Order: sequence, then C-alpha cells, then structure tokens
Amino acid sequence: MSTWDQAQPRALAAADDLHISPYREDGRTYGTPTWIRSVVVAGDLYVRPLQRPQLPLVPGGAVTPAEPAG
Repeated sequence: MSTWDQAQPRALAAADDLHISPYREDGRTYGTPTWIRSVVVAGDLYVRPLQRPQLPLVPGGAVTPAEPAG
C-alpha cells in the first residue's frame, strides 16, 4: 500500500479536484468515481463526497494513492 508524502495532501486540497474510486468486490476493478471535497487541517487530509455536504469529514488516511493493479 502506498502512503502520502508531505506535499500530496496540500496539492490535492489546493487543486480542489479529487475523485475517489473504491475497488469493486473483485479487489482489482475500480468502481464509479465520486467527486470528493478535501481540506488539510494541521497537515492532515480530510475528505467527504462533494454531493453530500451534510456528511462529516473523514480522515484522508483511509484514502491511499492509486496503485496499478498487479
């Protein structure tokens, strides 16, 4: 599993253009992308779906950079 370097969360929040695609049940195929709102607080990335602003922000540590399926 990949981890974020220090600059990546800040770059994502500044770009304000993040889509997350969860893996499907097979663990190899990406699901439908969801547009995500991201913010950085005290160096930590937090995310939530853009279409559902009533949801709480989730620590971005649960989100990892994409890795090629092997």
